[in-house]
Amino acid sequence: MKRILAVGIILVFIGMIISSSTGFNALEQSNIPASNGKTLYVGGSGPNNYTKIQDAIDNASDGDTVFVYSGIYNESLLVDVSIVLKGENKNTTIIELNFGNYIINVSADEVTISGFSLINYGMFFSEFGILINSDYNCINENIISTTGFDINLNGKWNNVSNNIFYHLDLPYPGLCSVICKKSNNIIHNNEIKGPCVVGIMCSSSSYDKITGNNFNRTGFGIYLINSTNCEISKNKIVNGSVYGIALIENSSDNYIFRNDIRNNQEYGIFLYYSFSNRIEENNFIKNKPNAFFKNSRFNSWDRNYWNRPRILPKLIRGEIKGLFIFCWAWTNIDWRPALKPYNIEV
Repeated sequence: MKRILAVGIILVFIGMIISSSTGFNALEQSNIPASNGKTLYVGGSGPNNYTKIQDAIDNASDGDTVFVYSGIYNESLLVDVSIVLKGENKNTTIIELNFGNYIINVSADEVTISGFSLINYGMFFSEFGILINSDYNCINENIISTTGFDINLNGKWNNVSNNIFYHLDLPYPGLCSVICKKSNNIIHNNEIKGPCVVGIMCSSSSYDKITGNNFNRTGFGIYLINSTNCEISKNKIVNGSVYGIALIENSSDNYIFRNDIRNNQEYGIFLYYSFSNRIEENNFIKNKPNAFFKNSRFNSWDRNYWNRPRILPKLIRGEIKGLFIFCWAWTNIDWRPALKPYNIEV
């Protein structure tokens, strides 16, 4: 598993560097998202319904809804208009590819995608579930599984919420469920099931919010590299990840608050050349070890719970220039550790 994770991480880093007519079927009004435009239907039995999703998108205008009935669709979609793309049922409305680059490429702003199962398996770790190159989009209530990046957020002010990300026990894991490359994105209340190398990654991004997510069997639960001013709060990283949270290479001024991090194979939280982060009121329980830093300073640790009730300050073990120390001078100390674990609801 560790060998697979190492290969996957290397590939992640390489990837960063290179880096009409409308039909009619009777539906309850509550099943159709609110929209100012018309509704175009795909599948089903309406006399003028489209058979391909892309054909409906190509004939849609800003503000329209494309409603897709349950079925299996083998398509790679380009969404270049501001629409609502809505599946009838996320368990039975399936868009599936094999060896395709992406399932959905979003180039327009203000697109909503919900109600789908998106599956994309290949062998080259270049597969995407949803590739977003725009702003103010909403991805919610989907089931997504790829061997590459399930969602690539190359835009700002996007919202990814209430999705399920899973990966089969293939000879190789998925790379990453969600990667953020810009700023002000919200990733909230998702279920992230491995095996995958990284659950959520922020790469050279800022002001992202990662809140209320549930992680299992990930190499890294949450991984920040060169990212600043992000909020990581009320996540559960329990039973099966290798690293809970990692802050790498100048990931600074981030706020790590009220996360439940326990029973992971290696570090609960790991800081590497990262500075001035606030780490407050988290549960660190039975990780090996709970926290470790390397060449990181001026981080603020406050009121975290460390395996058992503590009255005296908790000294965070670290490494500076090859020497393992308990560092007083560089302020990696929890001066007021919690006396009991926090009840963190996700």
